[in-house]
Amino acid sequence: MNMKLPNIKICLISIYLFLQISQNAVSQNAPFASFNSSNGSYIDFGRGLDLNCFSDLSSGNKITITMWVRWSDKSAAGVGDWANLVTLADSTGSGDNGVFWVQHNQTNTKFEFAINTTSRDYIQSSVTPLNNVWYHLALVYDGNLASNNMKLYVNGVQDASRNKTGNIRSFPSQTRLNFGRWPNPGNSYRRFNGKMDEVSVWKKALSATEIQNIMNNAESVTGSAYDAVGLLGFWNFDNNTADDLGSCRNNGYIGSGVVLPVNLVSFSGAADEKGVKINWMTSSEINNSHFLVQHSTDGMDFTTIEKVAGAGSSNQTISYSCVDENPSSETNYYRLIQVDFDGQTTISEMIAVDFTSLTSIHLQTYPNPVKQGENIHVEIKNAKGVYFVSLINASGKMMYNKTNQEPLFELPTQNLFPGMYFIHITVAGETICKKIIIND
Repeated sequence: MNMKLPNIKICLISIYLFLQISQNAVSQNAPFASFNSSNGSYIDFGRGLDLNCFSDLSSGNKITITMWVRWSDKSAAGVGDWANLVTLADSTGSGDNGVFWVQHNQTNTKFEFAINTTSRDYIQSSVTPLNNVWYHLALVYDGNLASNNMKLYVNGVQDASRNKTGNIRSFPSQTRLNFGRWPNPGNSYRRFNGKMDEVSVWKKALSATEIQNIMNNAESVTGSAYDAVGLLGFWNFDNNTADDLGSCRNNGYIGSGVVLPVNLVSFSGAADEKGVKINWMTSSEINNSHFLVQHSTDGMDFTTIEKVAGAGSSNQTISYSCVDENPSSETNYYRLIQVDFDGQTTISEMIAVDFTSLTSIHLQTYPNPVKQGENIHVEIKNAKGVYFVSLINASGKMMYNKTNQEPLFELPTQNLFPGMYFIHITVAGETICKKIIIND
């Protein structure tokens, strides 16, 4: 994303506003995994005995599982009784022979959490999940507590509990971890039809405060590098995969009945004598009806200026553009709203374009995202003379700065943590800003 701004202060304001938008609507609007309850509607992580770090659960007495979940259609073909969300259970014998189950009751009118220690016990919510409503779930077992040590939270509030004793059982040899169904063919795999986001598994019992915090901002508990003590896995599907962002690296195989979101790879704006040209590009699209291009003069109140048809479903790189012929004479803010055929929306990050300066300076970085330890290639086109380079993390801290006059240079990432950064190039009082993602 190229953002042409009059100074670095405006660029930092844009970063702050983008972060606020993202955090306030992270689960309802951010990318998620969508399950259609067909035969291929699952994410499979393999045998429990082969999962990295999960052996720490076996014979321990603490576990927490958190997630956002949203039913699409309880009556859809393929939906099973006891529809399963996240389950570590036997794939060959009885599906009730396993370790833990985050699922529903038989009629899918309650959330249910079951865990196997010396016996298999479960609790159910008083909340009845509705179609097209997001719920945050947290399931906790703490064997160190004398009572009410098995708990179910809905939207950050404890909704059910019971007494339970014993250590978590050892994993049966054919136990598998699945999302969107249980791994057993019994009861037609107990398939789920809906969406899931920000799934985490812990070998510790999160507190009520931590559960509130992870609901509001996952990284405040997992850490921005997803390396918090006790975290066994975190999956948010933002990179169009079911890869584990934590250090255990338990990556999932995505079945054909699971769709991941529109992948927006670039979004930029440039001023010229005709107005502001908005450009964006996707590398894949699933059920994408259209985009709404929105404009603001203050970065807070947006109005739609253009509707652009999407490609539906595609695995090809597709470029889009439109022109704002009536921009403000000063700074203009733009964002995209991507709309699915079912009406669900995803809001992009915000860009800012200064219409008072028609500079032709262009900033390009590659690869982006980049793997930690590799260099980022930075190319500056049409810059005359010396320019100032800085790299700022998502918290606004400057991590790198130098002056340069070469059109091409490399920026090292060896000493940077995985996460989101912004590179700024300042020439003659004008700043260009671009987002960079560093992956582990």
